Amino acid sequence: MSKHTPGPWEYVRETEHMGGYPCNVSHKVKVGQELLTVGCHGYGWEPGEEMAANAQLIAAAPELYEALKEYEKWEAALILDDEVWAEGAMPRLTEELYDWMLRLQDMRIAAIEKAKGVPD
Repeated sequence: MSKHTPGPWEYVRETEHMGGYPCNVSHKVKVGQELLTVGCHGYGWEPGEEMAANAQLIAAAPELYEALKEYEKWEAALILDDEVWAEGAMPRLTEELYDWMLRLQDMRIAAIEKAKGVPD
């Protein structure tokens, strides 16, 4: 598997001006020291919202990836924890697994909000 640049990545919107007037908007993602252009369009062009949303989703990729990796670890711990399954068919979370689950929820919410372009 190829390695990616570690996060955080950042959505960047740049407006180019000509003669003091906005004429072009670029939607970019800052990955490490590089700026990757996802798309650009004329100023005030409606479909630019889709380009912005795509760039925001790409910028959130490291956080989304980390949340999924952490969930995978939590799920494995849940499945393998004898204490969780000791009292019958319905699992009962230990305090440690419950606290971990709450941290996962926070990670998930933050990553999804970043992908949607919700400010911190």
